Amino acid sequence: MNRNTASRLFAGFRLSLTAAVIVSLSPLHVYADVEIRQATFLNDTQRQRLANLVAKDTEARALWKVLQTEADAMLAAKPHPLTVIHYEGLLDTNPERITTRTALTDMDRLVVLGQAWAASGETRYRDAAMAYVRAWSGAYVPTGNPINENKLEPVFVAYGMMRDAFSTDERIRIQAWMRRIAEVEIETGKNVKGTAQDNWHSKRLKIVGLIGRILEKKAFTAYAAKGFKSYVEGSLLPDGRSQDLIKRDAMSYHQSGLKPLLVLALYAAPEEGRALYRWQAPSGASLQNSVAYLLPYADGTKIHAEWVNTREPLDRQRAAAGIAYYQPGKPFDPKSATETFEFASAFDPRFTGTVAKLRGEPATSRFPSWQIVLNDAVRGR
Repeated sequence: MNRNTASRLFAGFRLSLTAAVIVSLSPLHVYADVEIRQATFLNDTQRQRLANLVAKDTEARALWKVLQTEADAMLAAKPHPLTVIHYEGLLDTNPERITTRTALTDMDRLVVLGQAWAASGETRYRDAAMAYVRAWSGAYVPTGNPINENKLEPVFVAYGMMRDAFSTDERIRIQAWMRRIAEVEIETGKNVKGTAQDNWHSKRLKIVGLIGRILEKKAFTAYAAKGFKSYVEGSLLPDGRSQDLIKRDAMSYHQSGLKPLLVLALYAAPEEGRALYRWQAPSGASLQNSVAYLLPYADGTKIHAEWVNTREPLDRQRAAAGIAYYQPGKPFDPKSATETFEFASAFDPRFTGTVAKLRGEPATSRFPSWQIVLNDAVRGR
């Protein structure tokens, strides 16, 4: 591993949120990201694989040491749960959204603490993570908005991994809360207009599928499995483009619809996950094709000018508000594709080299990022 990049090893595999730290650059405003790393559910067998990897593999252990240092620094922090998440549809300068962004830093801490426990088995990390699960599950009221509730994925994952450490009463309460989130997501999914085939719905499928896996509720996992194929058929085009890309004219939104599908496939059994990744709709569309469409924009072969022909009024409002990220013509940043290819590498190992290049790691690296270590633990290669 390149020591000079060790401190950046986690910079890419995160869910994009806009941050509370604001830097003003006339005439535009640049908002540093508060980033929530992808939470990865690991069962007992998978956690043991992870522990073995960090014990025996030099690259995996070096990555683990970076994560452990972060986790140690987070042990003293306290949860800041919200009853309502004010995020979707609001400008970055909206005061309620700023408050929400600050509170949602809890989610990144929860991911780090949960993964630190999974890798080490040290109860100090587990106990700290459990405090966040108790706080957020006791406060947040489900709304069925997948853009907002997608941010709560670390709570679901941490509960799933640490379930046995909660009391019986806590398990009953938390599981009822999770079921309610899934049920409301399914219900609101019946009434959507204009978002049935964009990243709203792929996030909804991931939420419901993950909760179904953790709670072993077949109705939820079946909903996600059926929805996965319907989404590929309705949202992805044979040439690899997506409805998100067409509507927003932004490669960042193309990714936003794909990543939840990649995570769902990762959680499936290995052969089933590979089959989902490659599955072709009658039109010829597939998740595999849409990931491949992104590749030349990630490796620098092509450049995409973002937002130029967006049809979304909110994008234009953000640009008019002076937010640099949403300025029409802003080039797509190849490094922002890192997370997508980390997940895709679970189904196509060639993308491990893509991740290494994006992270500035040696091309021969087996584990150019921590997420690829987690992939290995999940899939048992």
